[in-house]
Amino acid sequence: MAACLVRPAAALTVVDPGQTPFVIQGIGTPELSGWSHVGGGEFLAVADSGGTLHRLQVALDPSTAFVTGVTGSAPVALAGGVDLEGAAWRASSGTLFVSDEVGPAVQEVDPLTGAIVGGLGVPSIYGSAVFNRSLESLTLAPDESAFWIANETALLPDGPDASPAGGTLVRLQRFDASGAPNGQWAYLSEPGLLVGVVELVALPTGDLLVLERALGIQGFEARLFAVDFAGATETSALPSLAAGGVQPVTKSLLWTRPTILNVEAISLGPNLSGGDLSLLLTSDGAGSVEPVTFALRLLVPEPGLLLPALAGLFLARRRLT
Repeated sequence: MAACLVRPAAALTVVDPGQTPFVIQGIGTPELSGWSHVGGGEFLAVADSGGTLHRLQVALDPSTAFVTGVTGSAPVALAGGVDLEGAAWRASSGTLFVSDEVGPAVQEVDPLTGAIVGGLGVPSIYGSAVFNRSLESLTLAPDESAFWIANETALLPDGPDASPAGGTLVRLQRFDASGAPNGQWAYLSEPGLLVGVVELVALPTGDLLVLERALGIQGFEARLFAVDFAGATETSALPSLAAGGVQPVTKSLLWTRPTILNVEAISLGPNLSGGDLSLLLTSDGAGSVEPVTFALRLLVPEPGLLLPALAGLFLARRRLT
């Protein structure tokens, strides 16, 4: 599968409104590690311990992109869930796809009952992941044409974890709409301590965003990159990336912020005023404090051409009942 089947990154801009993260109260201290926008202010979030699903209603000011309120309902236990990290809502089936570091696996679940109803065919190479550094990321293109996953740090045959001397090399894996693997490319993280790929976001423009987490001076640091696949090596047939000769995707830094807590989840959210999109982030409270959330403003190229497609997409999304 040639890399040219994935489009290059567009000219994207992220604006940080500067909101102090909003504390999510009333749901306890779940270790939220992935979430996905259902429609309106509704999100489905998964916790990386206990295998639970949390339905949240997030109020977002469309002019300022400030989170003004969050409410949650009782969690739903997901069948077989152990260490859940990513979530992707598929409107056409009314189901949620969740990535689990144990397995590793991507399961399709009924969000009302928690029952497993399907899944993705994760390539066997991901079975060589470092413990607790496996399938941290999962996203679904808004038109439902492609799923994406990524491991947090390099697989055992692919090289070391990140260090101050260099980044870690992970695999971005694409699946078609039926859940079959159909493309894989290498991604090199930034150097540093505790650096890893913690989430992906597929955009309506066809672009892919990568959220990296690092240990910084003030605690953690979140960094958001746009990916460009032009010239990158297709790696699905390679048993190792450590031998060299692999051209990773290139990337552009869109945003960074130091955070006290570990921000591990990001999702597209409701539309903002002026035709901009929202990106909502939430933290893993490590089971001891309430998670927090805040939003970014995403400016996309040619918004006049994009908005009609987005309006149709969000109107078509089936709400949970």
